[in-house]
Amino acid sequence: FSHAQASEEDPRQPTAICYLLHSPSMAKFVPPTRCLSTAGSDDLESLTCVLRSQLLDAIKAQSPRQAKLVEEALSLSKQINTGEAGGPNEQQLLLELSRYVEDIAPGDLVVIADAFSMMLTLENIAEDVHIKRKADGLEGPDVLVKRTADCLASLLKGGDGSGPVAPEAVVAALQQMDIDFVFTAHPTQVMRQGRLSKCNEIRTIMRRLSSPDLAHAERLDLLEKLQLQIHLCWRTDSLRLKPPSPQEEQRSLLSYVPRSIFPAVPVLLRRLDAALVRVGLPKLPLTASPFRFSSWMGGDRDGNPNVTAIVTKEAVLA
Repeated sequence: FSHAQASEEDPRQPTAICYLLHSPSMAKFVPPTRCLSTAGSDDLESLTCVLRSQLLDAIKAQSPRQAKLVEEALSLSKQINTGEAGGPNEQQLLLELSRYVEDIAPGDLVVIADAFSMMLTLENIAEDVHIKRKADGLEGPDVLVKRTADCLASLLKGGDGSGPVAPEAVVAALQQMDIDFVFTAHPTQVMRQGRLSKCNEIRTIMRRLSSPDLAHAERLDLLEKLQLQIHLCWRTDSLRLKPPSPQEEQRSLLSYVPRSIFPAVPVLLRRLDAALVRVGLPKLPLTASPFRFSSWMGGDRDGNPNVTAIVTKEAVLA
C-alpha cells in the first residue's frame, strides 16, 4: 500500500485495507498494555506484546489521533477474527469494518495500513526469536554435532541397509561436496534497506534480552535501544516509490550476505569437523570449499530488459 496510492480517487483503498485488517494474524492481537517486563520471556505472545506496544507508543508519539485509529481498527479486526467463521455476526462485523474504513481519510488509511504491515513484520521477528530460543534450549550446537556424527557412524556401519561404506569413500565424498547457493531478487521484497537493517537490529536486541545472565542495568539499556529502533523503524519510509534497479538489488544483497550468511559458514564447517573427529575421520582440509555463493542479480539476461551488458559488468565488479 504505497504512499503514492493515497488519493481520494482510488476506490481500491477500502478493499485493500479491509483485506489487511481481516488477517488471521490480527486475532492474536494483545491490547497495548505495558509488558516490557516480559521482554526476556520465552512466550511468543509476550514477545509479540512487547514489540506491538512499543510500535503503538511510536505511533502515539507522532500522532495520538492516528494511533487511536490504529487501535480501533485492531479492535474491530480482533472481533472478526476471533469469532466463529461464517457465524451470524461475521457479516455484520465485516460490514461495520467496511463502513469504518470508508469513513477514514486516505492519508489515515496509509498510516493504518503501514502500522498493520509493520505489526506483521514485528510478529515475524518475535516468532523467529521464539523459535531460536526454543531450539537453543532443547538442542544446542552439541546435539547437532552428535546427530551428524550418528549419521556418519551409521553410514560407515551400513545402517542404511546398503552395506558398510569405507571411511576413505566418505572422506572423498565430503571433500568433493559442492553446494551452490544462488541468490535472486524476490519480486515482492520491496521493503527499503533502511527499514530492513532496523528490523535486523530489533531481532538482535530481542535475542540478547533472552540471556539469563543480563544484569538489570543491561536489560534496561537493551529495552531503551529496542524502543529507539522501533521508533526509527516507524519513521522510516517502508516502501520504495519506484522499483529497485538491478544495481540496487545487488547492493542490497552485498549488504545482507556478509552480515548473515558468511558468519554462519565457518560455524557450520567447524561443527562438521567436530562430527568427523567423533567417528574417527579426518577433518576437511583447509583447501576444501563445499559452499559457493552465486547471484542472479545483475545477470538475468534472458528476460529482464533492464539488465544489459553494462549492468552485468557493474554487478560483477561490485
